[in-house]
Amino acid sequence: MYAGVEPAALFRSNDGGESWDEMTGLTDHPTRQRWSPGFGGLCLHSMILDPTANERMWVGMSAAGVFGTEDGGKSWAPMNKGVRADFMPDRFSEFGQGTHKMLSHPSSPEVLYQQNHCGVFRSDNRGGEGVDVTEGLPSRFVLGLHSQDPDTPYTCHPKTTRWATRPAAR
Repeated sequence: MYAGVEPAALFRSNDGGESWDEMTGLTDHPTRQRWSPGFGGLCLHSMILDPTANERMWVGMSAAGVFGTEDGGKSWAPMNKGVRADFMPDRFSEFGQGTHKMLSHPSSPEVLYQQNHCGVFRSDNRGGEGVDVTEGLPSRFVLGLHSQDPDTPYTCHPKTTRWATRPAAR
């Protein structure tokens, strides 16, 4: 079991939640001191476990972006290449994207979607590089994926209850 907390950290339990261990590879990441809480704080909210590789996972953090591990959490790398952060001096910063949600479809675990302040981004190479797929989506907020089609993201503005979609460009 995994649990994300604020300020952004990740905990793992191997005994059904009786005890928890902090995954210090993320907490001690060399960029951590430069993660700045935004208006929503600095929360680790999204976790994706790769069903094809037990040691691989990704986490999404508000005000820090997406980070991934290939070694079960011993080491972590920013996975934000190509993901815009218009509010930062470097619009394509290594980290600092205001990630709100990160998803992957079970049938295509190599495809990651990230939604942040600047749009919706898709990576077809396990987070190696993101492509902006916002154009044509009616909103940049709230992200979901079609249950049967991993190429169809849904967005919904937080002030409405109407969902809209279009197939994502590759």
